[in-house]
Amino acid sequence: MTAKELLTAIQLAGQHVHNNSDFPEMLEKKDDIFDKRFINNYIREKHNRMPTVFQNTHFYDIIDESFITLKDTVINTSLEFKNRKIHFCDIPLFGTADFKEFNAFVETADGDAVIVFNEGLLMFTQKLIEIYTLDHWLRANHKMTKQMNELLTLNFLDVMLSFHLFSNAYFAIPLVWCNIDDLDDIGSPEKLYELDSPFDDYLSKEDYITFERQISMSTYLWIAAHEYSHLLLDHLRKHNGTSRLNLSGLEVNKIELKHSQEYDADLLGAIIALESDSSPFIANGIYFAMTCMMLSQIEHDKSSDHPSAEDRIINVFNSEVVRNYHLSNYKNVDAVFVPKIQKFKELLSRIEENDISFSSVSEMQNYIYKVFPQ
Repeated sequence: MTAKELLTAIQLAGQHVHNNSDFPEMLEKKDDIFDKRFINNYIREKHNRMPTVFQNTHFYDIIDESFITLKDTVINTSLEFKNRKIHFCDIPLFGTADFKEFNAFVETADGDAVIVFNEGLLMFTQKLIEIYTLDHWLRANHKMTKQMNELLTLNFLDVMLSFHLFSNAYFAIPLVWCNIDDLDDIGSPEKLYELDSPFDDYLSKEDYITFERQISMSTYLWIAAHEYSHLLLDHLRKHNGTSRLNLSGLEVNKIELKHSQEYDADLLGAIIALESDSSPFIANGIYFAMTCMMLSQIEHDKSSDHPSAEDRIINVFNSEVVRNYHLSNYKNVDAVFVPKIQKFKELLSRIEENDISFSSVSEMQNYIYKVFPQ
């Protein structure tokens, strides 16, 4: 089995398959919305260069851009890590797949590496980026109101419970819709488009859009850098062995790495990201990505083959080599999320104390937006 065949098989075995093969044709039929030149010169070009059609094109493009930045940085920078010179190695085949808690290396029978990024964790991260950047930007520009603060917190609870209870943050109500008066309107697109969101006037601000893009780019850059660092440090040859991982009937070899190797990949990934100097918010993005890891572990079984997210954060940000870089105020991530995490823990306590369960996402969201605030 080749690397591409393995990646395709992994993606097909996922709970949700995103087959984008008919996407360009679908867009062509909407010629009143999309420019044909845009479809032919960008959409088709992008679709044709992707290794498989069974993945999320949005996240694939983000990770692809991250790898381009990482490749240029390693080639053009003299890097050393623990008295060892870091040499460039090719970016392996990679893609997204919809598997809970699956974001590790696998190897094909012929030895080629494949990196699989967990689509659910990427979506979870994306939803939290939207909350964090808007919250931080509104406070920094003295635009935050009590209503906005409450809605951002409720949306955070929605994202967290959607991920933890229903395995996908995608089910959370979009941030611009979270001010709805009647949750039944979610099933009515016409009513949703008529909503007057308190965030509308700010989401289109040029400086906000720039800030959000910088944080997003910095976050995914470190996520890609961590996985790439495993290759740069030759961890695929120096591992604890492999285990057979069953993915909906498909069995693949999963590399078992030591905790020390995870710590090293975290740290080298941070160094490469910081060396890229591609954004003034690289440190914020690294800290944010690691915070998302921590939030994904709340009320979850922690992966036995990975250190705790808290320990991984300490490993990176208490490192002398990282402190040598000019770090932006990455702790503002805590300023945004700590109060929301406390509110989430209060919600979990109330659910447990009252023995509450939810049979559907809509039932859960009704409790979050209508019952819990009272």
